[in-house]
Amino acid sequence: MGHNQRVGAWGEAVAAEFLEAQGYVIVARNWRSTVGEIDLVAVRDAVYVIVEVKTRTSRWCGSAAEAVTRPKRHRLSSLAWEWYRAHGQPGKRCQVDVIAVEGDANSYTVEHFEGIAA
Repeated sequence: MGHNQRVGAWGEAVAAEFLEAQGYVIVARNWRSTVGEIDLVAVRDAVYVIVEVKTRTSRWCGSAAEAVTRPKRHRLSSLAWEWYRAHGQPGKRCQVDVIAVEGDANSYTVEHFEGIAA
């Protein structure tokens, strides 16, 4: 596993812990389709949350949140719809969130941006 993959896996683990501490239940990790990949799928109350995790160890390439561009949000919406059609339950709604993890294992911040795409 390369450096970027290790950083990404670490960020996804941090994001999953963060969500679980907020009362979410993780129902899928790294779900793949022909459109792309969803990092995490969580559920809380009657809402499925499709989560894009962005991890940065420095701001050299900008913040983690800045990496989620308009085309990326559109792709995430398509992925969310595809996941919901395959696995969703009637009566539950779906939203797309971003979790930005910045730093390293010794010192990091987590930001949760809710409802970034329909």
